[in-house]
Amino acid sequence: MGSNPDDIAENKDRLRSIEHWLIRPSEKVKPNALFLQQETNNLNELLSRKEWSQDYTRSLELQQIRATFHADQAREAAIRHYQSSGTKPNVAVMAETIACVHALHAMADSIAQIINAFVLEESERLSEDKVSFWPIMEKLKAQMPNSQLDDAVGKLKKSSKFEYIVAFCNKIKHRSLVNYGQGLTIDVSGIPAEHDVQFTNFEYDGKPCPRLWAREIFLDYRSEIFRLVAEVIKEVSALISDPQNPPE
Repeated sequence: MGSNPDDIAENKDRLRSIEHWLIRPSEKVKPNALFLQQETNNLNELLSRKEWSQDYTRSLELQQIRATFHADQAREAAIRHYQSSGTKPNVAVMAETIACVHALHAMADSIAQIINAFVLEESERLSEDKVSFWPIMEKLKAQMPNSQLDDAVGKLKKSSKFEYIVAFCNKIKHRSLVNYGQGLTIDVSGIPAEHDVQFTNFEYDGKPCPRLWAREIFLDYRSEIFRLVAEVIKEVSALISDPQNPPE
């Protein structure tokens, strides 16, 4: 018994749609993921040669692995959901995207620990349990204004994608859930261009945050944050390669 031509055409449309909004965009993350891996490895090698602790760089590596794992799980869940003609919001995509957000947010605190331990003057360092991103970045700016490291950190802080990740993470941790639902858009050829979980717009500290597809978060936003974090780590390595005041 032959296959129904309509079913064959529909399956081709589904494959084309998946290629358009999940597979091809996923490939674009790889260069920035590799960039971050390379810069973290370079810093690890530098710390190892100096016999300094690598705990914080290993933590950063773990956050990248976690973010990538949850992004991959979200992507696969989205593909399975679309292939099965699911119409209800996909809880797996939602949960894995939120887990990816948490890992991306944690990368900022790993950066803070690295800068606190290896860049700040000894008198300015905080104990490990008191380190968080924003206070350490203020200390860095006071110690090294207009430095290349301060510039790289500034680009991360001012990134709209990083601001969104911070707002999203803090909103769901401390205040309320960010609502989500199933979304669908059709391109000009009639093929679904997006078929995915959408997170609704929300406000955090008086600032509006946009409605986003889950895919935008676990692909586009993740890629940009990997790139910006890699730039920070690159400048940290440049600074401590010949330090004036090595950590005690």
